[in-house]
Amino acid sequence: MLIFDNLSDINAIYGILSKVGEECNYFWRNSSEVDHEKSEFTALKELEEYLIKHRYIDSGYDLVELTYHLKDLYPTTPVAEENNRQYHEVLNRLDESTRRNFLWDIHKMEKDVGEKLDKSTKFNMALQVLLDEKEFTDDEEV
Repeated sequence: MLIFDNLSDINAIYGILSKVGEECNYFWRNSSEVDHEKSEFTALKELEEYLIKHRYIDSGYDLVELTYHLKDLYPTTPVAEENNRQYHEVLNRLDESTRRNFLWDIHKMEKDVGEKLDKSTKFNMALQVLLDEKEFTDDEEV
């Protein structure tokens, strides 16, 4: 059991766990739902290999189920949950290079502003990038 002296430490731990959940799980409830093509799968495998190597878990442990629950550390509304799902759907439709550049741009913006952008803003930005990418592809076909 971990005992903390202040709320900031507790919030930091929740944030770390939430970030692990976000980066290692694409709304998969268990191992049978994993899509090996998603970028989150690579992060999940790296985490799993680390935990097995250092003997925190064995190879039979369903890390997917745990990381799915890490997404729910802070209660969310159905609307927030749907916004998050839609954002990830659009994000995963981008090609790998575009997605990497987009996420880097978001990271730089959040660093410059000093706070995280909300999901609806990220969704709108990702959708615009996807539409621009589609328009560019359609123009090449003509």
